[in-house]
Amino acid sequence: MTPEPLSESVCDVLSVLAWLEMCLFTEPIRAYTEEQCQHLAQRCPPGSTPDRGVHLWRGYAREESCPPLGGDVLVSLAVALPALAPSPFASLLMGWSVLARAMRVVL
Repeated sequence: MTPEPLSESVCDVLSVLAWLEMCLFTEPIRAYTEEQCQHLAQRCPPGSTPDRGVHLWRGYAREESCPPLGGDVLVSLAVALPALAPSPFASLLMGWSVLARAMRVVL
């Protein structure tokens, strides 16, 4: 999983953000494996809390058809959480929808 540099027009970005905002994820959604979480932590350290509690990456991935991009995409949503916290798929999905809406407003 290597992110590609953004070289699209603002109009294209707005279209993808609108799609992400309205995207309804259905089954099958795959939770990140422990190995994928560790790989993500190596590339992007999740940090720690003021009380020195450790955060770990948790995430989900799903293949979707994205009309603005003209085909299938792999949508990967992740969040750094305290080690003992449950993986909150619903709130993570809602957070990404809100973020996509906010980004569309400022673009």
